[in-house]
Amino acid sequence: MESEILKFICASEGAVNTVDLVSNLDSTTVSEIICNREKFVVCCPKGQPKVVAWTKLRLCRAKDCQGTCSGLHLCKNFLFSGSCHFTRLRRGCNFSHELNSDHNERVLREHELESLSRAELCTLLLQSDNTLLPPICHDYNNGDGVFGRCTEGDGCKRLHICERYLNDNKNTDNENGPNKRQRPVRDKTEICMYFIKGHCKHEDKCYKAHDKMPYRWEVKEGDQWTALPENEAIEKDYCDPKNTYSGSTPPVHFDTMTCGQNKVRRLSTTNSLLEPTFIHTTVWLWYWEDEFGKWNMYASASGGHKEADMDSTKLEQKFLENDKDVVEFTAGSQSYSLSFQDMIQTNKHYGTKRLVKRRPQFVSAADVLAKRVRRPLGQPNFCTIPDHWDKTQIPATGYKRVSLQRSSDEFKEIEALFCKTMRGFDIIKIERIQNKALWEVFQWQKNQMKSNNFGCNVTEKKLFHGTDSKHVDAICLTNFDWRICGTHGTAFGKGSYFARDAKYSHSYTGDSDIRSMFVSRVLVGDFTRGSSSYCRPPSKDGGDVNFYHSCVDDVINPAIFVVFEKHQIYPEYLLQYKTLNPFVAAAASCPGCHFLVDRADPLELAVRSFQAPVYRKIWFSCIARAYELKTTPSLLFVCIPPGV
Repeated sequence: MESEILKFICASEGAVNTVDLVSNLDSTTVSEIICNREKFVVCCPKGQPKVVAWTKLRLCRAKDCQGTCSGLHLCKNFLFSGSCHFTRLRRGCNFSHELNSDHNERVLREHELESLSRAELCTLLLQSDNTLLPPICHDYNNGDGVFGRCTEGDGCKRLHICERYLNDNKNTDNENGPNKRQRPVRDKTEICMYFIKGHCKHEDKCYKAHDKMPYRWEVKEGDQWTALPENEAIEKDYCDPKNTYSGSTPPVHFDTMTCGQNKVRRLSTTNSLLEPTFIHTTVWLWYWEDEFGKWNMYASASGGHKEADMDSTKLEQKFLENDKDVVEFTAGSQSYSLSFQDMIQTNKHYGTKRLVKRRPQFVSAADVLAKRVRRPLGQPNFCTIPDHWDKTQIPATGYKRVSLQRSSDEFKEIEALFCKTMRGFDIIKIERIQNKALWEVFQWQKNQMKSNNFGCNVTEKKLFHGTDSKHVDAICLTNFDWRICGTHGTAFGKGSYFARDAKYSHSYTGDSDIRSMFVSRVLVGDFTRGSSSYCRPPSKDGGDVNFYHSCVDDVINPAIFVVFEKHQIYPEYLLQYKTLNPFVAAAASCPGCHFLVDRADPLELAVRSFQAPVYRKIWFSCIARAYELKTTPSLLFVCIPPGV
């Protein structure tokens, strides 16, 4: 219970109201636990009783420490953000970036902090060790002007904050004497996340703008910035990279950030990568424009394009580190460079250039309202549902199957994935499965795996799973469970099997006229070759901490993935299909049947096309099976042997 309370407080920015804490747990138990002065401090700032988490653990700052100290061996930059820019320099970084090293695991266990994530540990250490924070700028606290006497302004590496405030003096009501200096009103260019959530203790004195939305569009009229009407509509238009103008009247020009002759700006909350544990942060997405004028998100494989090894999160991280950088990445066999300064992507072989845009993820007023609700203790910080879901068909419990329009990009993407290895079949319909509970658990698992991977993304794939139609409803409701849905062999482990190719999954769809196949999101993570004896993935190092996430048939070129934890799966689409006609069904079992030709005399065509007896035999067999069906099709499958 003690570690659960500590984790909850650290995940809540390091301090919580005592009333909130007691209301979620047994009051007697909580009261006893928070009396532990080794981990908790009870205080009452401004009359509000709070519980603050703290620790005696400190970072070891010795560059060549041999591990005999009691401090944590961790780079301060890595602790703060999950990355360190010194690693890109020739001399590298002098400190460790491995939170789970043997030394660190031992130290964390001694302080009973092993359950904390990097971000939670960062919060705890920051408020326990004042050496981790920059010093106060005394020049800021003296002199006139916005920055006092400090000449470095926003570039100053010291804290620009009132010393009296930190010393808990009443620096407002009692500062009306002759020595009080009036500072100019500071322009507020960032939105306060606390105010959106409910209340900001600084009220009007907060240095951030107060708004109930995480974004605000403003126009400059004279010397004043005023809020634009239709704020949410402008934001929605801006989040779509294909839009250059908003649909509002008058329109906002997004490329020049103007409205008529007046300048326009967008205020928003802090970047989600800078504050990963906060709600109401702004998520930024990256897009590139293809030759057809369609905007594609990085790392997606839509529109027939190869999936890149660079996604929005990685690009955003690099952009924050250096917004003038040039990033290199690959997609399929092609290499590219992306210039942040020009927002141009260049194919390094052909020299082809594509436009790039960085746009926020759209958040509606309904999404913001849903996020304001306080979560019970221990409940994970679930993300919102995907923007492309039909918001009118999301039940509070259970699921909805939403049919996709054949003309939609979503339908075409899944269709193309299916048709890569499946020919001679007709897709009846593709349905999106909207199960809020399963989606939230999947995202929680994804975040957990990401945290354990030092903040880096884990490998996620769209994979096929064929099943008997009788299991469809159970999977849509409660996810895959091989113990209930059955298994077709356990060659690579006792778990749920998924395939890269639809052709493999087709064998397990039963024998009904209409077959069912799931296209699922699967967090395959780090994988290794499976074994029939595995009930879970094996250890990476022989210990009991670091395990692989899934098993495969071939580590170099995996086609089959075995997942043992159902939280790593989200059944995203249900694809229902049937054979085109009986003749195609008869020929489908012959792997050489690929091409349709005008009907001709079988013997003449066989002799003319294939001379080798073995090929003749295969082809005659294929034709004979078609004739057994007593059909007279106008088109025939021809068995083309390899190499012909």
